[in-house]
Amino acid sequence: VARPQGPVVGNSAIGVIDEFDLDELERKVADEVAEQAFDWSAQWYPVAVAADFDVTKPHAVMLLGEDLVVWHDGKQWVCFRNSCPHRLAPLSEGRVVPAGDGEESRSNLQCAYHGWEFCGSGCCKRVPQATSQRMEDAATSSPRASPVAYPIREE
Repeated sequence: VARPQGPVVGNSAIGVIDEFDLDELERKVADEVAEQAFDWSAQWYPVAVAADFDVTKPHAVMLLGEDLVVWHDGKQWVCFRNSCPHRLAPLSEGRVVPAGDGEESRSNLQCAYHGWEFCGSGCCKRVPQATSQRMEDAATSSPRASPVAYPIREE
């Protein structure tokens, strides 16, 4: 196996790379590529023209194979996974309702299946089946009661 010998230019040498060095080089290149791999989920994608959406209704959209729901909470557009955390019903089949928490301009997304309500930040705000305030507080404070929320921006 020939080792680099001969004329040296800068920090490089002309020579033949043996098999061991080639394997190591391939691993290094693969590691560098993996570090620089494109992360599809860390990018911004347009999903719709905001002017085409009715602010009083939820809208089903699909992005990169994932079902999403886009809706307006009275102040801004909001995006959730299109799946209610309670029974996995599509939230896009629900309705946008007044928040009822004293803030007139805000709205919640209500699931059509059992009526659970979610605010724009993704927190569960109402569970109609709860028989007491204590039960509702326990249900709404659980992280499992919140849909998966995604960042969204309007430009």
